[in-house]
Amino acid sequence: MTEIARETFTVKSDGMSVDLMLWQRFRRPMPGLLERIMALAENQHLEHCGFLLPLGTAVTIPIEPPPREQELPVISLWD
Repeated sequence: MTEIARETFTVKSDGMSVDLMLWQRFRRPMPGLLERIMALAENQHLEHCGFLLPLGTAVTIPIEPPPREQELPVISLWD
């Protein structure tokens, strides 16, 4: 089994949520990532933080490689 890379971010401004943190990091929707973040043992303290995270809160985010695009067969119109 391969180890998934992780990044740890620390809240440095008021009004930060995990969702906003993900948007600032990836700039695109990441379905299911919030659930994976909350399931990590390193992030169990987030259950007690509420929606807006206090300053100094550390959040570990699993960084998975983007899914590979499926290669489609080449179709020739003149064969």
